[in-house]
Amino acid sequence: MNRKILIWIFFGFHSLVPIDSLARESNSFYEFYKLFKNSPPAQYQVTGTICEQVAKKQLESYFSDPEYTIQTGITYQRNGKTLGELDLVVFRNSDHQAILVGEVKCRRNLVRARRKAKQQLKRFAYAIESKTPMEIFDPDHPEARYHFSQFENIKSWITISQKGGKRAGFDWALDLTLHQLLKLRRKLLTE
Repeated sequence: MNRKILIWIFFGFHSLVPIDSLARESNSFYEFYKLFKNSPPAQYQVTGTICEQVAKKQLESYFSDPEYTIQTGITYQRNGKTLGELDLVVFRNSDHQAILVGEVKCRRNLVRARRKAKQQLKRFAYAIESKTPMEIFDPDHPEARYHFSQFENIKSWITISQKGGKRAGFDWALDLTLHQLLKLRRKLLTE
């Protein structure tokens, strides 16, 4: 009986603390909410999109206009068959060269997520090294086409995950936890 009371008190206390937790969690959470609240909700139907958009916003503090442009969701295919998608690419505007490619994975099992991210980065690196012609484009803006030569001198290949991902070997972690990212997505989809 004492154990049940202790558990109830713990969870009861935890549920009475939202004001304190809002103050801690929410600086980032509510900043991202304000940034994204006017985007079309359909954009967030795919769960990974919220992680990619948060990663893009965070990278913008390191790679800002007018020197750099950050693109998300670049698709690459050969003979009409999609080989993969690049979650984040940073282009240097002076010569339109890609200098960073990042794979973003926000999942419960971070070990598997990191493995998958590394595989995706390797797949693209091999596709570029093969010098076999392929189409590289932004499916949301079909006029945005890229040439594989823009990707030949990438300086950084990074994996990105939710807060805590660095402990699982990711190169970079977002400011939000998986729980916060999913909550942000739900809020954007319902408002």
